[in-house]
Amino acid sequence: MSVSRNVQHGIMVVTALAFLTSPSASSAAAGGGGGGGLGGGSGERSARSPEKDADRSYRRGLRERDSAWKHEKKAEQAPTDKKRGQELRKAEKDWSAAVKHYRKAIKKLPRYPEAHSSLGYALRKLGDYEASLTSYDLALKQKPGYPEALEYRAEAYLALGRLSDATRNYAYLARRDRDKAAQLLAAVDAWLEKAETEPLPVVTQRSPEWLRKWVDARKKSLAKLQAKDAEEKGPAPEQPARRAW
Repeated sequence: MSVSRNVQHGIMVVTALAFLTSPSASSAAAGGGGGGGLGGGSGERSARSPEKDADRSYRRGLRERDSAWKHEKKAEQAPTDKKRGQELRKAEKDWSAAVKHYRKAIKKLPRYPEAHSSLGYALRKLGDYEASLTSYDLALKQKPGYPEALEYRAEAYLALGRLSDATRNYAYLARRDRDKAAQLLAAVDAWLEKAETEPLPVVTQRSPEWLRKWVDARKKSLAKLQAKDAEEKGPAPEQPARRAW
């Protein structure tokens, strides 16, 4: 019996030594164990890439953006000025939160044109047009010809009264992205309509009258391009009739 116990004891010692020198034991000791507590998190953090961390922050910013859009929509439909003000304040809070998330994403991954463009959009919504231009420029430096950044930057130029700059990249958009070109023309229309009722900054030699002629001419040419696109695309294929049972 004593010999048997000694053999068993020896086996236990050898097993323990083997475990302590194994990679799994080293990993458990470093992580602290705990089944998903800080130990598990430490392993996950070391495995996460800057791209994934940046993407996570960026998506949080997009969620704040979507929330801000909802509050802006409610503000447009608000029955009273008080309710409208409440919704706009909520939207402003969401835009500020979006800015923080986008900046976190850029800090983790500086070369992230979508985050730079989205940051510019949020800053523009908050009225910080100069800062938004900086973000759009960075997005376009990293991703030349990026349609969203070009169109949004044009709207920031409009807000600053830089009419020549606002129209500068329209021809490129009309060739590459008809929808963004139409969006820019709609923004110019909105700016001109607003200029009829309140003074707006104009810091270039171009006048609102010149801008009206410019946008009317571009609307006609864009309509021709869109008609040509529809003609080349042809009619939509007919869907097979569903059998009635």
